Amino acid sequence: MAEQLQRLYQAVHEVSALHAEEERGGNNGTAPHPKLVQRDQTGAGKSKIALTDTKTAKLLRKGHLKVAQKVGEEAVEVVIAAIGEDRQAVICESADLLYHLVVLWNETGVTPDDVWDEMRRREKARGLAEKL
Repeated sequence: MAEQLQRLYQAVHEVSALHAEEERGGNNGTAPHPKLVQRDQTGAGKSKIALTDTKTAKLLRKGHLKVAQKVGEEAVEVVIAAIGEDRQAVICESADLLYHLVVLWNETGVTPDDVWDEMRRREKARGLAEKL
């Protein structure tokens, strides 16, 4: 899981860097950015979109307060799914929560390694089962 979160963080970080470039006026959206991603992995006519047009880029444009709000919303949705004992909804909402959390980490300069380091510190101080 740590490896998957690291890959997600790297992808978000790349989009964030493009967003920052856009904010500085380096790519004002009038020309397609050279970095493209696959939108559709199926079919012969694979469409491509600029990274600056992704969900992540759009979220970053709304600012860190919106990102933080989305983390809170997704956390509540996980809780509601758990209370309803809907396993599949817990899985789906957890994926949304992790995605938004990684975007928030990126916005606040936190890396997955920072979080793992804190978890290891807590494990050493209190033991694995004690408030990881």
